Amino acid sequence: MTPLLRQFLDEGRGLIQEATRHLLVLEREGESREGTAIVFRAFHTLKGSSGLFEVGAMTRMLHVAEDLLAGIREGRTVIGAGLVDALLACLDQVGQWLDTLEASGELPDGADRDADSLISTLRSAAGLGGPAVRDGGSPAPQAGAADAGADFLAAFGEGERREALRLLREAGPGAGILAIRYEPRAGCFFDGDDPLELFRGLPGLAAFRIEAGSPWPVLEEFDPFSCSLVFRALAVGQEERVRNAFRLVSDQVRIVPLDLEMPEGPAVRKGTAVADAVIAEQVRLLHMPGCPRPEVAGRIGSAAAAVINVLLYEGRQDDVGAVEMAADEALAKADPRILSAAILRMAEHRRAEHRLAEGGASAASAPLTAAAGQDQDTVRTGAAQRVLRVDEARVDHLMRLVGEMAVAKNGLEWLVRSSGADDATVRRLQDLHGTLDRLTREMHGAVLRIRMLPLRQVFQSFPRLVRDLSNRLGKPVRLVLEGEDAEADKAIVEQLFEPVLHLVRNSLDHGVEAQEHRRTAGKPNEATLTLRGFQSRGQIIVEVEDDGRGIDAAAIRRRAVERGLLDAAAAAELTDEDAVQLVFAPGLTTAEAVSELSGRGVGMDAVRAAVEKTGGSVTVRSRPGQGTTVRLALPLTLSSVRILTVQAGGRRLGVPMDVVSQTIRLPRGQIRRVKEHEVFVLRDRVIPVVELSRLLGLESPVRSAGEDARLLVVEVDGRVAGVEVDGFAERLDAVLRPMDGLLSGIHGYLGTTLLGNGEVLLVLDLKEILR
Repeated sequence: MTPLLRQFLDEGRGLIQEATRHLLVLEREGESREGTAIVFRAFHTLKGSSGLFEVGAMTRMLHVAEDLLAGIREGRTVIGAGLVDALLACLDQVGQWLDTLEASGELPDGADRDADSLISTLRSAAGLGGPAVRDGGSPAPQAGAADAGADFLAAFGEGERREALRLLREAGPGAGILAIRYEPRAGCFFDGDDPLELFRGLPGLAAFRIEAGSPWPVLEEFDPFSCSLVFRALAVGQEERVRNAFRLVSDQVRIVPLDLEMPEGPAVRKGTAVADAVIAEQVRLLHMPGCPRPEVAGRIGSAAAAVINVLLYEGRQDDVGAVEMAADEALAKADPRILSAAILRMAEHRRAEHRLAEGGASAASAPLTAAAGQDQDTVRTGAAQRVLRVDEARVDHLMRLVGEMAVAKNGLEWLVRSSGADDATVRRLQDLHGTLDRLTREMHGAVLRIRMLPLRQVFQSFPRLVRDLSNRLGKPVRLVLEGEDAEADKAIVEQLFEPVLHLVRNSLDHGVEAQEHRRTAGKPNEATLTLRGFQSRGQIIVEVEDDGRGIDAAAIRRRAVERGLLDAAAAAELTDEDAVQLVFAPGLTTAEAVSELSGRGVGMDAVRAAVEKTGGSVTVRSRPGQGTTVRLALPLTLSSVRILTVQAGGRRLGVPMDVVSQTIRLPRGQIRRVKEHEVFVLRDRVIPVVELSRLLGLESPVRSAGEDARLLVVEVDGRVAGVEVDGFAERLDAVLRPMDGLLSGIHGYLGTTLLGNGEVLLVLDLKEILR
């Protein structure tokens, strides 16, 4: 796969997400100039980028969608649910085609048929019929065309005129030579217009010039986002087709038919004047000052694509490889100068050939020479943040190395304690260990920040899903997204989608009431579903909250008894809060009938299993008649964990620090027995006590009455408990390895890690053990 195709695929998927998000906003909040412009630019960019590849069906379909969006922007078409459905279907199809392009490098066999079907759907949704020509045909000839033609023609040289005549002789009936002058508005970029793209797709382009529309300002006053250029061209073809290419900017373009007569002369090399102008413009593009660092890759890709197309047009396949290699290197190093130098070398060789063939310099050699004269050692990118694209596997490898450094650092600590060296040496080794500990922590944090992704990566998938399910179920739902910028490790973020998807579908299907039930309950007709994310105490928290009917605790108790999960007496003792947590029991549902989408409780055990697999936890809060909130609490990273080593039943074990709120030594006399349980009081709160060795089935040591109890105060699923151990030891940064082989089926353990002396330490999963 070429770098250009990879860039198109990546940027295309981003544009699909952006267009989808803003289409839903337009449908929900009504048309706005800014929102419509954003969607239009996304479709326009997708269409323009697709023109670089052999994906005609995609380009054709996007072109029609772009026309309809232009009509919306200009007030001639009204956006509605049907048109939004059609545009979303268009984006879905583009997404599928991008997947196929990535897999096979070409569109599927039925692409043209699918494009035709969607074009029909788009035009039908917009209430249009007949041919897809927005302006109803070509406009009448402009007054003063003859005078304008003479003025326009004077801008082009003899070689360019000969090329136009040559193309005219090769063109079919009805073709003519047209002079074009396009002066875009200063803010055209923000309207989604791309002047170069318009000319790139123009049929029969014979000559192309770019001029300054006004004197250039001093560098300090130069605005790279304002267009102050004038584009001139000679095109050969049918006037209607040429005018149609500029139909979206017809108020900024003058097109004049020419009656060009010139005696036969020596043949002009294929596209020389136009090609030179295009190449010169790419050199200027690569040397243009003020390019933010994130846009450098796009600039390199655009310039390389334009030059390669020129070379292929001229049949210079030998030069294509050199430009592609230079583009790859420029992308890898984010340095446009590498590609610029290669283009200049190729252009000089090309001009030399043209001079030998025609006895003179190329028409556009001056622009190329001017571009070549720029300082090729400096390319200003402004004060924008520098961005480096790095292969994900390299970052993962770096994270593994940091983990191994943590293990080696722990080994140094063990050697210091067991070395038997004199006090001065021990102090120096301890200082060294402290320095290594600090550097390892800083390096781990730095690498972790590289791997961090915002929750936006997950949340952005749900506006479209909620819209579709809302329409399907006949329940108006407003989706609220909060905390999209909260970040967590990439591995955590990627594992969030499936659990959140299930919870969202559950809320819509069984949490949110039907409209008539909401009206009866005095609720707004439109339900509210909130996805919320934030960081708290070293965890990433995601909440799915609805304002629906809530969960009936009595129904939960009844279903639990019916399924044999509890006996009637145990169920009656449960508080409503504890009873609601039973929705996570396998097969338990509150719905009267399980729908094809979900059932509150059916599959909720899978949600809990998926979350707990990452070392996280899930809880639910519900108020009957008011709504339900499911909270997912996950670690910020899976790569390493801070653990506390403890003694229990004569063994050394590890406990993750994220569940331990504190460690205390408590006189045994302060532990009291209430019925069959031991408890103690901590800050006016009664805390139950459990012995870790008994939980693990290990032999409990004999404890004397005067011995202090050593307790870990832990919080699991919102409940606090005191876990008694035989002793505390050191705190370590550990790299966890999953339990595999014969140990893979053992419950109650997160994994293993290596201690400094080479001993394997089992790390407990207290959340599972205490449940």
